[in-house]
Amino acid sequence: MPAAVQNQDWTLEELAHAVNLQVRGNPDQCVRKIATLQSATPDSIAHYTDERYLEHLKNTSAGAVILTDANSGLFQGNCLIAQNPRLAFAEVSLRLHQRRPNKPGIHPSAVIDHQAQISSTAELAENVVVRAHSVIGDNVVIGAGTFVDENVSVGANTRIDANVSIYADSIIGRDSSVASGSVIGSRGFGYEKDHDNWVPIKHVGRAVIHDLVDIGACTTIDRGTIQNTVIEQGVKIDNNVQVAHNVNIGKHTVIAGNVGIAGSVRIGSNCILGGQVGVCDHIEIADNVIVYAGSLVTKSILQEGEYSSSFPVQDVRSWRRVLAKLRRSAAPES
Repeated sequence: MPAAVQNQDWTLEELAHAVNLQVRGNPDQCVRKIATLQSATPDSIAHYTDERYLEHLKNTSAGAVILTDANSGLFQGNCLIAQNPRLAFAEVSLRLHQRRPNKPGIHPSAVIDHQAQISSTAELAENVVVRAHSVIGDNVVIGAGTFVDENVSVGANTRIDANVSIYADSIIGRDSSVASGSVIGSRGFGYEKDHDNWVPIKHVGRAVIHDLVDIGACTTIDRGTIQNTVIEQGVKIDNNVQVAHNVNIGKHTVIAGNVGIAGSVRIGSNCILGGQVGVCDHIEIADNVIVYAGSLVTKSILQEGEYSSSFPVQDVRSWRRVLAKLRRSAAPES
C-alpha cells in the first residue's frame, strides 16, 4: 500500500549529521522510531517544547529527546539540541519512518487503456483504472481502487492512496500525495436559475495541482468553470476540505480540516487557515494571513496578519447573557 513505512535504525550521531543538530550524551545510542515522552521506549526519540510536559520529560524512557539548548539542563539523558525542536522532530521522523520503496509493476486486476502512458518504474495496485491519454510518471504509486480518468497527468514520485478519484484533464505535479477518498477535478457547484429549474453550468477548466502538494483524506478539489482551479507549490491541505471551482491557493499555504472555500477565491502564499474556517465566494486573501479556527471570512483580507471571527466556548448561562446583550444592542430604538 502507498502509506506503508519501514523503520530504520539510526545513531544519534547519524541523525545529528543528517539534520544539523548537536548531540549531548552517547552519540552511538540507536533509535528507530518517534514517540511521545509518555510512550517512549529506549529505542524511541521524543521532543520537548512545552513546560506543561516537564514531568513527562523527567520520567520518560526515551533513548533520546530533542530540545533547545536552554532546556537541555532539564533532562539528564541523551539529547539532540535544536533551535526548533518541533521542526527537528519532523525532520527526524522522515529519516526513521521512511516510506517503503515502490515496487514497479501493474497488478493484473488493473484496467489500463492502451493509449495511457505508464512509466516502467510506476506501481499500480489492485483494481486501478487509468483511461486514455493519461500519463503516469516515474516512481508514481497508485493505491488499490483508484480511478484516473482521461487526459490526466501525475508527476514523478507522487503517491496516490487507495480509492481516489481523479477526473479528466486534471494535473498533479511531482513529489505530491493524495490520501484515500479524495476527489480531484470533479464538476463545481455552478447553476443558473430558469424559473423553477436550475440549469447546470458546464465546467471546462481543470484542477491543476503543482509540485510538493499534500492533500488529506476525503478532500474535494473542483475543476474550474472556465479558468483552472490552481493549488500552487508546497500547499498542504488536511482532511475533509472543500475547494470550489476557480479557487487559487498560493505557495506553501496550509489549510486545516473541514475548511470550506467557495468559488473564485484567491488565497495568497504562506497563509494558514485553521480548522472549520469558511471563506465566502469571490474573496481575496493576502499573503502571510492566519485565519483562526471556526472563523467565517465574508470580505477580502488585503493585509497580512492574524484574523478571527469566532466566539470562544463558555458555559451556556454566560453565553445566553452575551446573546441577550447583543440582541438589546441591535434592537431598534423606540
